[in-house]
Amino acid sequence: MFISPQAIASGTARKEGGFALVIALSLMAFILLLLLSLTTLVSVESSSAETARASMQARLNARLSLMVAVGELQKYAGKDQITTARAEITSDSTLNHPYWTGVWDASATTESARWIVSGNQGLAVNDANYLTPSSNLSDPSDQTNTVWLVKESVSNPLERIKVQTEAIAASGDASSGRFGFWVADEGVKAKFNIASEENTATDSQTGSPTTLSYQHGINQLNAAFSAQDLEGDTKTSNANSLCDLVLLAEAAGLDKDYFHDLTTQSFGLLTDSQNGGFKKDLSLAFEDDGVYELEFGNLEQDPRRFFIDHLEDPSTGLTGPNWDILRSYYRLHERVVDGSVDILTPGNSLKTSLRTAFNPYAHGTITDTVDGNPTECLDYYQHENVLHPVISRMRLAFNIRTLPSSTEVGKYNILIDMVPGFGLYNPYNVALNDRVYAIYCRFDPTFEIQVGSSVYTRKLSDMRGSSGFDFFGFVLNTKRKTEGDGTNYTAFMPGETRLFMPIVRPEEKELEDQLRVQWLQNTHSGQALYVNLSTKGGLGKFDGDVPVRINKISLGNDVFLDLRHSHDANQPLLWSWNFRSLQRIQALWQSGSGNTAAEFDIPTPARDASTLTDGESVATWEFNMQTTRSAYGLRLGIDSNLRPLVGSPRWDGSEDGDGNTMMAGFEYQDDHGLLDDSETDFEVHTNEDRYNGYWGSTVGTGNADLVYFPIFDVPREPLLSLGALQHANLGRYSSDPSFIIGNSYANPRIPLDSTLNSNFAGITDLDVYDLSYLVNEKLWDSYFFSSIDSNLSGTDLQNEIEAQLYRSKRYLFEDGADEFIEAAKVDRDDYHALASYMRINGPFNVNSTSVNAWKAVLSSMHDLEVPVYDPVSNEGTGIDMDIFFSRLSSPYGGAYKNDDSDTHANFWRGLHELSEDQINDLAVGIVDELKARGRPFGTMADFVNRDLDGPDEAQRSGILQRVIDREINQDTGSELSSEIVQMTEGNNPYEIDDLSGHQATAFPGYLLQGDILQALAPILTTRSDTFVIRAYGDANNPVTNEVVSTAYCEAVVQRLPDPVEGNINDSANRNNPSGDFGRRFEIVKFRWLSADEI
Repeated sequence: MFISPQAIASGTARKEGGFALVIALSLMAFILLLLLSLTTLVSVESSSAETARASMQARLNARLSLMVAVGELQKYAGKDQITTARAEITSDSTLNHPYWTGVWDASATTESARWIVSGNQGLAVNDANYLTPSSNLSDPSDQTNTVWLVKESVSNPLERIKVQTEAIAASGDASSGRFGFWVADEGVKAKFNIASEENTATDSQTGSPTTLSYQHGINQLNAAFSAQDLEGDTKTSNANSLCDLVLLAEAAGLDKDYFHDLTTQSFGLLTDSQNGGFKKDLSLAFEDDGVYELEFGNLEQDPRRFFIDHLEDPSTGLTGPNWDILRSYYRLHERVVDGSVDILTPGNSLKTSLRTAFNPYAHGTITDTVDGNPTECLDYYQHENVLHPVISRMRLAFNIRTLPSSTEVGKYNILIDMVPGFGLYNPYNVALNDRVYAIYCRFDPTFEIQVGSSVYTRKLSDMRGSSGFDFFGFVLNTKRKTEGDGTNYTAFMPGETRLFMPIVRPEEKELEDQLRVQWLQNTHSGQALYVNLSTKGGLGKFDGDVPVRINKISLGNDVFLDLRHSHDANQPLLWSWNFRSLQRIQALWQSGSGNTAAEFDIPTPARDASTLTDGESVATWEFNMQTTRSAYGLRLGIDSNLRPLVGSPRWDGSEDGDGNTMMAGFEYQDDHGLLDDSETDFEVHTNEDRYNGYWGSTVGTGNADLVYFPIFDVPREPLLSLGALQHANLGRYSSDPSFIIGNSYANPRIPLDSTLNSNFAGITDLDVYDLSYLVNEKLWDSYFFSSIDSNLSGTDLQNEIEAQLYRSKRYLFEDGADEFIEAAKVDRDDYHALASYMRINGPFNVNSTSVNAWKAVLSSMHDLEVPVYDPVSNEGTGIDMDIFFSRLSSPYGGAYKNDDSDTHANFWRGLHELSEDQINDLAVGIVDELKARGRPFGTMADFVNRDLDGPDEAQRSGILQRVIDREINQDTGSELSSEIVQMTEGNNPYEIDDLSGHQATAFPGYLLQGDILQALAPILTTRSDTFVIRAYGDANNPVTNEVVSTAYCEAVVQRLPDPVEGNINDSANRNNPSGDFGRRFEIVKFRWLSADEI
């Protein structure tokens, strides 16, 4: 078929038009696709920008939340005089949020707390919308205004934390999102990343491993910790967060298990929660005379030197426990050489009245009669930490015998033999160097003697000449030497009692004129001193067939004891004023019917004078320091003073025979001192030619474990803890506690709700003070020991601080501290602000309700080598100890354990070792008591002391002692100590007549709260300065109000010493900041959290 060219051209034109259409359509499709892509891109970019905007908004809101939380902390916790705790410390039965943090006014903890949680900002605590830990908050969801801030961080769902969120207003009624925050109190947790002492330089290690905690015992919390020895691991100190626990212990989930118990982030300021300002450094004050006078005045009578305000003796001025004693105690370490020390005596002569009754703090001027002449007696309260032996035993034995006359054949003299015996006791854990001692003793027994049918009554004083002296002088001699030949010194081993009786002589010794002293020797079987009734008593001489007997002996009431000392070993045989008083006891027993020493009134068998030349024992009286199994019933060292300078039984009852019949701390043997067997000798332990008395559970035993009893610690190096001051000899009178500082037991002479009992037992002006309460109140919040050597200056001081060569490593110094220490030596304001250059590494808030945290803290004294000394050689041997608390920095025995009878010998002079179960029981008990109390302790003094306004049990002792007694001391074996018994034989003048507990409180094996405070005091506080804030923020869709983004952050916030207002460089303002916000909080760490980390 032939196709024409025209046809061909027409077809070609049509094809070209279709192709153009395709191209056009394709171009249009491409453009459409491009437009769609551009639209999608713009949409994605817009969405991404919106998401980024929402995320940024959420983060901004989280940061806002954080800033609001910091502001709330600053507003309520910036001041010094506040306390912090978790909500679970309250007694609220409907507690829904136990881990919310509360802030209380330290002086008003019974009032409502400020809960630092979102939703409360700007509201008063009485506002209907104010959130409390009992508020009901719904679990977080899309429909609620709550959020989890702790969820996946803990292993126990009950430990999760939720808070209410607050809307953040935008324009109009719109909201830009919400915020919420929660504040964690890090001070109630145990800090675990503290380097062990073994990992520090040897020359910088703590000098007191027996009494001061260095790091918390976290190994005791978990087998995984102990398996890896986290305490000793050098990597532990490098931990930055709780998550590092997993790596250190090689066990998953530990960070979640201990989220509310352990921390790496806790530091504390040394501030005074009671008075505000910084605590004052006693290391510097006690070492430097100038600083001491800046703080306590330059006069002994400056009111600042006394603990009890306005207490004044009519003649001697301000009186009572004083700072001079504490300084003297602190400086005892300068006197100790090779475990021995010279005695320390009162600077003002001890010359209280011995014959005229007086009351403590109200002695005035009493004119007494000595040597027939009037003598002024005064009661100057000591200003030294007096250190010397004390009278511990007195024994009087009487025999009757006859002596053939040397001038008349067949005639006989009638003699009364008297064998006095005394015990002196060194209550300290150091040896006491040589000194001459004497006891001036007044006793005036009355004898009724029957010779034939004639009855004669004679008093001893009627047969002793006419010099006017009414006492005996007994000089004590420890060596078998000639009297007054320069070898009459007496020394004491630590905790040793030495017994003294009349020296054995070639010839019998007659009691001479009162001016003559009698020599007693360290022995247990002395030779009698005699009185010749025939000559001195005027009875005459009798034929050998005349029957002779004693019908009656009465010791009477006129007894005093006066322990004296002298430097001169060549004291003459005559009574001498060179002997100065150390201890003056007016009487050992009360006057009044039924209270005096028992009267011997069973006539001896009549014997012919000629058959009585060998003598016959008639009666023996013995009195001694109370044992731990006494029928007398006092808590040794708590209700009595084992080392009084001045004593009287009158202060424990009345002239009418009420109350305790013996002087506090002493007891009768058998029937009011009259022994059942008159021939009983002193029970004695012979060692190295020393005749030692027994004590402890009994004074009559052959048990060598009951020989050495060091009770009070004498420091051998500068003190590091306020708790160590429990050993300071602050008391003076027999009715004072032996342990004052750190003790919280109620004084049974004072009503439970008071610290003073005026006119006790109906005796005018016999005012009894609760010395422990009053001294604790002045001490525990306001002072500390820095351990800085005040003798250093310049480069030496700077090197000590930078190299941490000081001895208390729980304190860290800031830059410039060395220069400020120099300034503090001459300016009081600078001294008061000195602690602003320091901080505590790992403080522990005692209001903690974490059992695990308490377990770690109570286990601090763990796995340490302790030097245990031998009382005879006075040399120490290192012994490894498990968990322990030691009353003595230098113990003279090993570990005592309640449940191990093989360790009971250590109860008397060793230290107390605790099992893990016992530590757990203590921790649980403390937390239970805190929760039962229902409010935190505002000050350390509140924590240490008993609660005057609390329930009965809380008024009897402080929380720590109460738990110790219930969980530990109640298991003290009956072979070691009896429980307290009724404290009176007559009408009961005591304010507490149902005391419980044990008599052995004085001994090192009986755990006192002071022993624990001694170890932990440098780190204990009632407020926290480090907090962790978890903050939340979200962003809303402005149209739907739907949450489109969330953000979480966490910050560590630290309170600094810097004041918010005023001049930071002005020491006065630095110490007591002006304005309402106290000291500045600063964010020291910050991080963003994912939702999975919450």
